[in-house]
Amino acid sequence: MLDDILEVLQSAHQQNIINRDIQPSNLMRRNSDGRIVLIDFGAVKQIGSQLKYSQGQRQTVPIGTEGYMSNEQENGHPKLCSDIYAVGMTAIQALTGVFPHQLPKNPNTLEVVWRGRVSVSPKLADILDKTVRYQWQQRYQSADEGLSAIAPLVASSTLPTIVSPPPPWPSLNSPRIKKLLIGLVCLGIVGVAGIFIAQFVRTQPNQQPTPVPSTAL
Repeated sequence: MLDDILEVLQSAHQQNIINRDIQPSNLMRRNSDGRIVLIDFGAVKQIGSQLKYSQGQRQTVPIGTEGYMSNEQENGHPKLCSDIYAVGMTAIQALTGVFPHQLPKNPNTLEVVWRGRVSVSPKLADILDKTVRYQWQQRYQSADEGLSAIAPLVASSTLPTIVSPPPPWPSLNSPRIKKLLIGLVCLGIVGVAGIFIAQFVRTQPNQQPTPVPSTAL
């Protein structure tokens, strides 16, 4: 999942574009190859455009979803690594089954506390910790850095083969399906008729022939 999302983000980040709303509801699995892709780029922002000035600092209107937004994004200063934070929180939710806003934070460092809820390899845990650092300077700064970090794990892991879903059933209005349904109905009628005939024959009284008196010799 991390590999799929970061690959999509890689192209955007290389153009200095921030997604700003990465979360589970904006992820879909593609039927053609089973890969996870991002949808809903309505909150994207290009760095350096549409900026407002507040007390001499460049600032944007905060856009995103609670729990997946980093500290700097909530304060109106999104960066490329703000997307990395959202990716990390999404991955942690996928592992733990706990929504981001329900996870506790260390009161001293404000870092997300999640490791005790699931067993993962130390390398993956370290990567996820770095994606969700409270201080943006301590995170992976772009999708390129994130992909480089997880590349050894992806290369060494044995991933299950994702089988494409079967093709949809033909429409009930297709001639082939209509012929099949008619045939099944006819077979059903014949079967029911056969059952009734057999039952009728079985319930009829046995008619024995009337005995003919013998002629006395």
